[in-house]
Amino acid sequence: MNRSARRKALAMVLTDKVMHDAFVAVDSLELSEAKTKRVALMLKKLPLSGKKTLIVLEPENRAVVRAAKNLPRVTTISAASLNVVDLITHENVVASRSAIEALTKTYKRS
Repeated sequence: MNRSARRKALAMVLTDKVMHDAFVAVDSLELSEAKTKRVALMLKKLPLSGKKTLIVLEPENRAVVRAAKNLPRVTTISAASLNVVDLITHENVVASRSAIEALTKTYKRS
């Protein structure tokens, strides 16, 4: 699959998530300590209703990756390695502002 087709498919899936209220953008996903309980509390406050969730992060956010590892139905992925398969298999997507900026930088048209 060529690069432009891959970008278009990714944009279509992201647009579909936004249109169906399955995409949640948050200001930041910073944790003071890498605790699973903190990530679970954060996800409970968001309108996600316990479905399979994909958390899109910037690469340097290791605390959230470590804390979300033990949560069932929650997967973390770097913004640079986001793909259509992961977006389709997860019902909800949570992304921070910096992850959205990294997505824009990585996948913008040249």
